[in-house]
Amino acid sequence: MPVQRFQVRLDALPPFSPVVARLLEELSGEVQSFRRLSLRVSEDPALAAQVLRLANSALYGRRGEVSSLLVALNLIGTDRLRALVLTYGVRQLFRPVARLPLARRIWRHSLAASILAADFGMDAGSDAMEDYTAGLLHDLGRLVFLACAPEAYPKLVEQAGAPDACLELELACFGMTHAEAGAHAIERYRMPRRLSDACALHHAADLEALGRENPAAALVASCCHLASSCGFGVTETNPEESASASPDEPDDLALYIRERMEEIEAGLGLA
Repeated sequence: MPVQRFQVRLDALPPFSPVVARLLEELSGEVQSFRRLSLRVSEDPALAAQVLRLANSALYGRRGEVSSLLVALNLIGTDRLRALVLTYGVRQLFRPVARLPLARRIWRHSLAASILAADFGMDAGSDAMEDYTAGLLHDLGRLVFLACAPEAYPKLVEQAGAPDACLELELACFGMTHAEAGAHAIERYRMPRRLSDACALHHAADLEALGRENPAAALVASCCHLASSCGFGVTETNPEESASASPDEPDDLALYIRERMEEIEAGLGLA
């Protein structure tokens, strides 16, 4: 049976909005002025609403409503703002394929991996926000394929049923794997090399060797595998694993990830 081939178009995904791009650039260094940040955030009403929603959440236990962006930013801090802006920006990349069930699985897998990467990175003394970013973007190539072949790619993933088989089918149909496509997309967005490495190497066969050569990429690869084993996978690798991580009887780690995801999605108005 002949293999159907598809052209990979990296421009199938939208660019980050100018507001998100400017905020991420400002938040990557030392913040000079919260007032300046509040003006930037106010340029995107939807983002401003989410900042206020987060500041008013039970997470902060504050009495009285926060209606000022400046107060909200001082309350949540720059790290949480950066995480919110990045997550908001990545959600915008999902818009062209948001109607597809596979997009939801990719989103939840990426978010689960980012939560784990930030936690483990913090324990290891690395930059938790950089680890969060790398985890959130590591499967960007799947979005590229989904945008290029919205009907065929979900069928390919379902047919593969396991990560290694999926990579082989991607190579045959697209001429590259989603790991390679993600790395190219990161380069197109002119993001740091660390993020393209996280995309390119997250299915590395030897994690121990990768850990010696590129610890940051190895962390994301490990968190990708762990997120899948906790029931937040893109492909089904083991029906028994999926059953054990079901909402009826989640283990402690799966429950923790789910609670953190619900918190983040509530902050984005997705709950």
